[in-house]
Amino acid sequence: MISSDFQKALFLLLKNDADLTTAVGGRIFDRAPKSVEYPYITFGPVDTIFENMDECLDLRTEAIQLDVWSSSQAGKQACKDICDLLISITKAYALTVGGVEVDAGDFDAGALVDLTATGLRIFDDPDGITIHGVLTLEALLDGTGG
Repeated sequence: MISSDFQKALFLLLKNDADLTTAVGGRIFDRAPKSVEYPYITFGPVDTIFENMDECLDLRTEAIQLDVWSSSQAGKQACKDICDLLISITKAYALTVGGVEVDAGDFDAGALVDLTATGLRIFDDPDGITIHGVLTLEALLDGTGG
């Protein structure tokens, strides 16, 4: 459950940020509806590497992709501004799961040890009308708690 709890906490962190809510009109989705207004954010793929160093630790590194979608009419800068906002939010994170606020600390299923933005790519989507930003975050999670 550590992976699921982490994504829920990250989703709430983003949804509760006033500047991001203004920038994307509150449109942050795990999966976007069929007809949605630009700009918006979706959660993309997650890659997990298990780092079980001994029987006492349940460490894993999760690379989670956040996709930013904006209109080509707004240009790449609008998409980049939203991505930069996501980066600043996650740099100064305080995640809440189960009503408990954590800062690089425990949450229901374990502990968030570190959260870092590791990559950003902004490009014209093949549809010709969308700018697509792909932000990769890496989280080091310790599942021995909870």
